[in-house]
Amino acid sequence: MTRQIFAGALFAGLVAAALAVVLQMWLLVPLILEAERYESGELVHFAGLANAPEAGGADAQAMAEPAAAEAEISLIERNLMTFSVDFVMFTGYALVLAAFMALRQAAGGAVGVMSGALWGLGAFVALNLAPSVGLPPELPGIPAADLAARKVWWVATVAATGAGLALIAFRPGLWQVAAGVALIALPQIYGAPQTAEFGGIVPPELSAEFAARSLAVAAAQLATLGAVLGYAWTRLAPVARPLTA
Repeated sequence: MTRQIFAGALFAGLVAAALAVVLQMWLLVPLILEAERYESGELVHFAGLANAPEAGGADAQAMAEPAAAEAEISLIERNLMTFSVDFVMFTGYALVLAAFMALRQAAGGAVGVMSGALWGLGAFVALNLAPSVGLPPELPGIPAADLAARKVWWVATVAATGAGLALIAFRPGLWQVAAGVALIALPQIYGAPQTAEFGGIVPPELSAEFAARSLAVAAAQLATLGAVLGYAWTRLAPVARPLTA
């Protein structure tokens, strides 16, 4: 059974990574590249272009051609690196989801495409939605609190939210649901590390658009991962017998 589950996780990770690259290149990368232009000083908020070369000049054209070729090579390398990282990351997520699916099936629950998509959305809540309440996705050039403190809060939030969702899903009694809700709310009540002042060189409209798109992309990626894993599960994994008391 382990080999079949691992094969299903690899397949689901491959599909999710391919979707991730497409969605990121379409919806997120243009915003990141735009933010990098503000970070480098090429663009200035409320001021438009800063020190831009005159259009049509011979020097500008001579500089543009090698720069365009270098940018194209860099873009290809970035896409390959993004796909590689996404494949490893989503395969890891798929293996964790597969473990929960095995527990669910062993307890007598059904596992399939729809239930897999719901598991994927649960992973989205734990990994993306809950942490974004205190630490929304950020573009380059955005001031932020201490990195170590943000990492600790992020890990604690993911762990507490995941544990809370597991209690609600596997032990749907009144006290278990109450404990699950309390676990999910605890890191939000404590609060994420924040900067003393707000500011930055990137327009807030760009930051808001990036945060919204990032959450939408993450939801689509993880729901697809869960659905594909559920499909592979029904095709590859043998039926586990329910747990007996």
